[in-house]
Amino acid sequence: MKGMSLIRKSQPAEPKRRRRVIPAILGFAGSGILLFVGSSGHSRFALWIFPCVLPLMVIVLLVAQRMVPRFASWFQAGITLLLAAIVGAVVLFAGIAVLVFSSFDTEYAQGYSASAFKTIALGDTRESVLSRLGEPLSSNNCQPFTQWIYSADDQPHFSDNGVGVGTHATVTFGRDECVTSISGQRSTAPNSITVGNGENYLGLKNEDIKKWIGSTPADIRKAFGTPIAVYHYNASTVFYYSRSPSSSHYYLRSLGIDDKGKVVHIWRSIYWD
Repeated sequence: MKGMSLIRKSQPAEPKRRRRVIPAILGFAGSGILLFVGSSGHSRFALWIFPCVLPLMVIVLLVAQRMVPRFASWFQAGITLLLAAIVGAVVLFAGIAVLVFSSFDTEYAQGYSASAFKTIALGDTRESVLSRLGEPLSSNNCQPFTQWIYSADDQPHFSDNGVGVGTHATVTFGRDECVTSISGQRSTAPNSITVGNGENYLGLKNEDIKKWIGSTPADIRKAFGTPIAVYHYNASTVFYYSRSPSSSHYYLRSLGIDDKGKVVHIWRSIYWD
C-alpha cells in the first residue's frame, strides 16, 4: 500500500511541468507582442508594464499562493508566465540595443576626446575650445535667428534645442527681427505627422505664409498671441567635431560660436539617419 501511494504521488508531475512550460512560452510571446505594440506607438502602457506592473503582480501572486494553498498550482503558473514576460522583455530590449548601437558609425576630429568635450562650457572662448579639442572636422558660417512656437501641446525642450513636437507652428525671425519663414506640422497619430500646405497649428497655407514674410514680432503677437516658447539661435559659426562616414547613425558633437568668439551652443546628442 505504501508503494502504491508513492506511485500515485508521482503521477501529477507531468501536469505540473505543463503548467510551467506553457505559461513560460505564453509569457515570452506576450512580452514580444507588448514590446512591439509599445514601440510602434499604439500603447505607452507596454513601455512601463514590465518594470512596474508585472513585478507587482508577481508579489501579489506569491502572497496569494501562501494565503490560498488550494490554488497554489495555478498561482505558480501565473508567476511563471509573468517572470517569463519580464525575462523576455529584458532579452528583447538587450538584443535590440545591441543591434542599434552596433550600427553607429562615428568619426571624430583628430584632437577630440570625450573627456575634453565634457569640459566645454557656455561662455568659453574659441581659443580655449581649440586648445582642448583641436581643429574641428569642419565648420560652417551661419546667421543667428529667433523662433517662436505656437502649439496646444507642451514644448518643454523647445527653448533649449528649437525642436517642436506634436502639432505646432514655428515662426522664424532673422537678425533684423523680421519673419523669414513659417513652418510646422500636424500630428495625426502618436508616431505619425503630416507636413505641407496648411498642415500646422495656425492652419496657415502657403499663400498666407507669404503675406507674413517680413512682418515684425509685434505683428505676429497681435495676430496670433504670445508664443508658448521661444528659441534663440545665437551662433554665427558651428564647429563639427563628429560625423558619420557612411551616413549612418552617429554621436553628434558640435559647438556653436557667436560673433564675439564665445561658445553659445553645445550639441551632445545622437543623430538618427
